[in-house]
Amino acid sequence: VPWYTMGVVAKKSDIRDSKNGSKYQIWTLSDLAGSDTSFFLFSTSFEKHHAAAVGSVWAVLSPEPLPPRKDESRSSEHAFSVDDEQQMLRVGSSVDFGYCAGMKRKSGERCNAPINTRMGKYCQ
Repeated sequence: VPWYTMGVVAKKSDIRDSKNGSKYQIWTLSDLAGSDTSFFLFSTSFEKHHAAAVGSVWAVLSPEPLPPRKDESRSSEHAFSVDDEQQMLRVGSSVDFGYCAGMKRKSGERCNAPINTRMGKYCQ
């Protein structure tokens, strides 16, 4: 059964090389309300869309779920792979996309969580 999801590109990894030598990139799509999901772009989806801007809004059709994994290659616990450029459609740009202006207590670094700026300057 086909399904789709949408989100704002909140983060993009550097371009990486897979074990078989092909290039890929990881995008984090956000709903700007605290839910983020990682998408691994391979094959024609990578070739066609890797240069997309952070802050752009995308619909992704029937991505393949990836098995759970706990490492730093993902910024969310749910992850999907996308191989075909036709599985992705740029919908527009988010005028309300921004990053939290708060500071992390332990490290003193800026929070940088993706937020809906219409709702304020800080994340929850």
